[in-house]
Parts: sequence; C-alpha cells; structure tokens
Amino acid sequence: MIDANFNNRGELLLAHLFEGIEMQPDFMKETMKNLAKIWGRPVNVATVMDNERRVVHFDGQEFKSMSFSDLPVGDQNEADESEEQKS
Repeated sequence: MIDANFNNRGELLLAHLFEGIEMQPDFMKETMKNLAKIWGRPVNVATVMDNERRVVHFDGQEFKSMSFSDLPVGDQNEADESEEQKS
C-alpha cells in the first residue's frame, strides 16, 4: 500500500512490484472490484502495462488507466519534490 488517502479523497493506492512480468488484466480488475467493495472508495493500482508506467483506477463502476505523467500533483507533492531538489 502506498497511500490510503490518494488524491486527498480517501482513495486507496497500491503498487505492483514490477519484476518484468505484467499483471493479468482480468485478475487485476476482479481484485480491484473486490477491494473497492471492502474499501468503500475508489481503488488505484500503480503498475507497468505495455512497457509504460500507469495507474489503473476503479471507481466502483468503470476502469480508467492513465500514465504517471497524467497524474495530478498536489501541493504536498510539490513541496516534497522541491525539498528533495535542495538536498
């Protein structure tokens, strides 16, 4: 688990440890459906699909996939990045 309040909306963000083998889409979707029922909020999984880093989002009704570059960056993330650049 990466974040239990992803996008500051109570969404769950999980990460798949990619070791050269991609997740099977059917299994991933069924697992995300079950997790969304348990979590009660949308579920996100960061993974690699077709050699591209992506986040798959399930809101309880539909799946969406976005590349990491399309993810929103919050104020806290920007502050963390600027602190890292100073180091």
